[in-house]
Formats: sequence, C-alpha cells, structure tokens
Amino acid sequence: MGVNLTAIVLTYNESANIGACVRAMAAVDDIVVVDSGSTDDTIARACAERADIRVFTNPFKDFGDQRNWALDNSEPKHPWVLFVDADEFCEPELLEEIEQFIASPGLQVGGYIAGRNYFLGQWLKYSTMYPSYQLRLLKLGQVRYRKEGHGQREVTEGPLRYLKHGWRHEGFSKGVHQWVARHNQYSTDEIELIERLRS
Repeated sequence: MGVNLTAIVLTYNESANIGACVRAMAAVDDIVVVDSGSTDDTIARACAERADIRVFTNPFKDFGDQRNWALDNSEPKHPWVLFVDADEFCEPELLEEIEQFIASPGLQVGGYIAGRNYFLGQWLKYSTMYPSYQLRLLKLGQVRYRKEGHGQREVTEGPLRYLKHGWRHEGFSKGVHQWVARHNQYSTDEIELIERLRS
C-alpha cells in the first residue's frame, strides 16, 4: 500500500464509523480489526472496504486488556503498530508524519497522538482539553497497557515522542444519547478507580 505500518482498530457495533475509518487509512499496508462481538454489520462493512483486512474476535474486558490481546494475537505484519478507534479518522498529514517517524533512526519506542474532537461538524477546540495525548503508536515488544479508570495507561521504559498531527475524532457519530450513556459509564469507572486507590 504505502506506509509500512499495522493499524489495529478495536470495534463493537461500529457499523456507522468503520467504513470511513478504513478509507482514511487507505495508505496503511496492514489493517487489523479486533472485534468484541458486534451484533451489527461492522465486520462486513470493514471487509467490503478492503479485502485484505484481517479480523479477530475477543471478548472485551477493558481497553488495556484488549490492546494487549491484540498485540499478542493479531500477528502484526510490521514492527510498528498504530491503535485507532473506529470513530477516529486519520488525516493524511498524520500518516505522512508517522511514515517519517518510523523510517527515521532513533531510540523512540512510541509516539503520543492527540485527536481533535468534533461535534456536528465543528471542532471542539476549547472544551475538550486539547491537546489530550495518548500513546497509540508503538514499537512491538516495547509497550504494554494496563487498565486505569475507563481507559488504559501505557507501560514502557523507552523514550517517546509527541507527534504534531492527529486524527478527526467523531465521538458523537452515534448520537448524543449514546455519547451521554457512554460517558456516564466512564465516570463510574473513574469513581471505582479512585475508591480502589483509597482502600
């Protein structure tokens, strides 16, 4: 294709987003979908976009566990892996920057990426703590994840870099009601984390 990179997309009922997500990564050589049991046509839509997409299924426990499972079981074709959510659409500038990053000599084992959150076509630049970085680009064998709150924390001892470009995050693509319900669950997860730390 173009970029010698394995992109791993974690999915669950992402029929509304997976097509655009895959199309935005047309330049990526290897795309893997790790699905946690979708009941819609997520997988069919993904495979319709690209015949060479590889699909794996694993029950979802938490984001850290699912990312580790993907690293261990999806057999990435390249030493560099990019984790993308189905509602995150890579910009061409980001993929160009990643291509330069993984081709350049250096000791870095990963890259932090900050997505831009959109609502009804508008970038929420001032209300989403932008830039909020996550370590989503990594070298195989150098980074692991652990559950923390509703998300995950990266575990690595290697040097990291902050990337300039990001993706377009359409977090409201399934409707405001779904977004509110999801974030209510996130807040519950964060409270449980605080309670565990206090005990």
